[in-house]
Amino acid sequence: MMNTAILKKDIKEETAERILILIRFGHPTEHNEPYNRGDVIQEIERRGLQILKDLGWDTSFTAKYKNRYTGSETTLMEQMKGICNGKFSYHNLFGLLEHYEPIDIWTDKDCFDEYKEKATLGGWF
Repeated sequence: MMNTAILKKDIKEETAERILILIRFGHPTEHNEPYNRGDVIQEIERRGLQILKDLGWDTSFTAKYKNRYTGSETTLMEQMKGICNGKFSYHNLFGLLEHYEPIDIWTDKDCFDEYKEKATLGGWF
């Protein structure tokens, strides 16, 4: 008898680009993906800053990022403010991947209409 259940691929085998797509789905299972949101968040936290490096994104704490929806600017350090037990925390790294892009590749394609007029490639005016 053949098992027709979908075999769940090990998320550790997924590329950084694929992890980015999965977290931007919000809830991947709603898009017929084999991983749930928690799986993706855990994998992002496991990889830490390496996932940004694998994407070719700047990992210096002063690196500038823009919100995909509002165009507001932030730095990596501002987004990653968590320090836990004296160690840097990657707890919000999934939020950065989900909602931000490096300033040098940001476009207004995902920007909400009410923010498009205010957001420019140079920042808020």
